[in-house]
Amino acid sequence: MNKNDTCIQQLFNSRNSRKWLEADTHARELESKDGQDRIVLLADEEYSILTLNDCYATFSHYEDELAEEIHIEEAFYNAQDGLPLYAFFDLVLSVKGGCSDYFTRSYTMLMSKNFIMEEASEIMDDEISMMLRQKLPPCSDLLFLTHYLKEHWEKFGTPFVWD
Repeated sequence: MNKNDTCIQQLFNSRNSRKWLEADTHARELESKDGQDRIVLLADEEYSILTLNDCYATFSHYEDELAEEIHIEEAFYNAQDGLPLYAFFDLVLSVKGGCSDYFTRSYTMLMSKNFIMEEASEIMDDEISMMLRQKLPPCSDLLFLTHYLKEHWEKFGTPFVWD
């Protein structure tokens, strides 16, 4: 299991943990005090509470990738609290790439105990996979799968099914 897989597993094992409840409660308290929306993200087994301005500062040049404020803002208001930092940025890049509608399905597939990316790659359409490998810079499985789901839908008019 790689670091991203570990973070995903920790996230869903800990959504009802004391740490999660404290972070979520604190975020809601801060929101009610100053009126600024906040998101709670998971980083290095700790939760971070970020405002939209914090997200602009953190993610506009995250991991040598550029993101515009409009992409960060859309991700901020559509993200589920508790996402790992890398997943939030993948959501930002999904918005930027026009495939954010497929992000939640991709994220859900990847966190499934039964989903194995290597096996799924074997049944993916070769033409779409090659096109994405040429089009996308090296990226996470989450971002690749999000783009793949969109391209598969556009080419075949049906969702990509892995079982």
